[in-house]
Amino acid sequence: MQSELRADHIASKNPEPDRLDSLSSSREREVLKYIHQDLTVDERLVLEYSLGLYGKPKISATDIAKTMNISLPKVSRIRGKIDNKLRERGV
Repeated sequence: MQSELRADHIASKNPEPDRLDSLSSSREREVLKYIHQDLTVDERLVLEYSLGLYGKPKISATDIAKTMNISLPKVSRIRGKIDNKLRERGV
């Protein structure tokens, strides 16, 4: 997994790198497809914008917040929930 801190995590004072950016193996992509179905609408949008999935452009957390008209801390919380769901499934 990447060890690089992203600017939006520094802004949110989250010292851990964003795991969503580091998904690359076929198993990780399969798990991602599986959990995508299990996410709320907001979680799906954040995931899609974070990774550039399903025709969405890959954009920063700040841009996700602006696009979805939600706060940057809420984007961070949603990313954390997605991250937890990935961890639960061994990714």
